[in-house]
Amino acid sequence: MKKIAFVFPGQGSQYVGMGKDIYEGYKIVKETFDNAQKILGYNLSYLCFNGPKGKLNETIYTQIAVLVTSMAFLKVIKQERRELVPEVVAGHSLGEYTALFAAEVLNEQEVIEIVNCRARYMQQEAKKYIGGMAAILGMKREEVREICEEVKANCFKKREIIQVANLNCPLQVVISGTTEALNLAIDLAKERGSKRIVSLSVSGPFHSLAMKKVADNLSYLLKVIEFKTFKMPIVANFTGEYVQDLELMRRCLIEQVKSSVLWEDSIRNMIKRGINTFVEIGPGKILRDLINRIDNSVEIINVNNLTSLQKFIES
Repeated sequence: MKKIAFVFPGQGSQYVGMGKDIYEGYKIVKETFDNAQKILGYNLSYLCFNGPKGKLNETIYTQIAVLVTSMAFLKVIKQERRELVPEVVAGHSLGEYTALFAAEVLNEQEVIEIVNCRARYMQQEAKKYIGGMAAILGMKREEVREICEEVKANCFKKREIIQVANLNCPLQVVISGTTEALNLAIDLAKERGSKRIVSLSVSGPFHSLAMKKVADNLSYLLKVIEFKTFKMPIVANFTGEYVQDLELMRRCLIEQVKSSVLWEDSIRNMIKRGINTFVEIGPGKILRDLINRIDNSVEIINVNNLTSLQKFIES
């Protein structure tokens, strides 16, 4: 028997043209983009479908674009397959907000407004803390943490920031930090046997203490938003555990922006609870690839364009 989880991608999964084919195929998708555009005050659908790529990759636009595109896919699935309700939902970083929408904890307007503010806060702080993120491949999480601690000790007086940002899958750990500390950590990882290091195309040191001000701002914002009862549990990035308590969920969202995304732990916990089918809903195929590296015995379905959407609906 299939036990299904819906999972939603985050920043990095965007591409020019995402969502265009389903926009042309389903009225509910057009309504979703139109509604978002009224809230945002700019033409989001044009940006998603036509770019330019540089603008789409700016944090203030990327996060909203991925969120709304993912919500559009989800709304079609809910419309066409009302009987299909997942056991649990989760999202990678930004994707956690799509998961909150899927679980009906936040409505459409609330989640768009929160993510719009979150993206702006993050872009503002990225200008204050010049840095970035890098994926360290071929090293265990303990080894990468040790490198970060060594660099922090050496850079203490300079107030540089470095920490583990994402635990994505076995032997893939993303680090985040200010420029000098990040470069030192990369050099140490190379010396200690990392198979490959990939610099990520992001505008700042996200999921690090450089985002503390963002967390503070989110704390104020989330206090005035009424969270509704969970329709199904969410596995939180911050803990890697199932969450159905509203106050705990608020805390996880606040902490998540300055802490490690425990994606591998999240997937393993879902599998332990019997999940054997993961449906990635939204642009790209990043989560499918990560889940496959965590446990290749589970079924992974990717819904990221009109063809895959219709195939999933009909299956």
